[in-house]
Amino acid sequence: MENILYRNDRTVICPKYKNPKEHRHLAKHIIISTEEMKCTLNGEIVISKSLIIQSNVKHSIIRDMDAVMLVFLIDDTSDLAKLIDNTCLRKKSFTKLDTDLEQDLIEYILDKGKLALIDDYLMKRLGYEKITHKSYDERIVFALDFIESSKVIEKDIYERMAKKVYLSKSRFLHLFKEEMGIDLKSYLFIKKLEKVCENVISKKKGITEAAIETGFSSSSHFADACLKAFGISLSEFLKAQEIAL
Repeated sequence: MENILYRNDRTVICPKYKNPKEHRHLAKHIIISTEEMKCTLNGEIVISKSLIIQSNVKHSIIRDMDAVMLVFLIDDTSDLAKLIDNTCLRKKSFTKLDTDLEQDLIEYILDKGKLALIDDYLMKRLGYEKITHKSYDERIVFALDFIESSKVIEKDIYERMAKKVYLSKSRFLHLFKEEMGIDLKSYLFIKKLEKVCENVISKKKGITEAAIETGFSSSSHFADACLKAFGISLSEFLKAQEIAL
């Protein structure tokens, strides 16, 4: 089975690394394992083969390293995240997959073994293919495109985007949160991490070079951010996934 699959609004990982330290993400999680996991979520211990975890919930997982485990990291601003909020989490910090879906998904993982097929199957079962996607305010669409096309996310990006859409900084920040359901600071943090990972994995740049080019003040600043977000450093993750540095 391949290690990583990228989609527009989610990343699917088949982790090879050891159990990470307690951490929290600015992304929703769906975790499925062929064997039971011991999960600590906001201090509560849960034993399960599957979990759906709200963004920004502190958690750690101890698992059987011989089991197959998949982690779906879902962009918290996406339509998929909203679907999970409305149909699965329903204002809870975490929940388990439906028993039938959990069992069917495990069987599918063991039978198919390809991340793309497994991802397509789960999205179909969640009803994601039936969603009518939201249309955003054209000023926010411009901002999203601006961020996506920016190689570097600098400190003055707030002012530059607000100026380009003819809004005050405060009004622009309010509109962004209203439309996206997440504040701009958190969204930019997610995008900076994504851009560093893309530069390292796809463009074969060194971690320090990629971090500074993306807008982190130093490699240590990025390392701290990565550890807080994922509970593991990027270099540890890449080595465990057998991705060349």
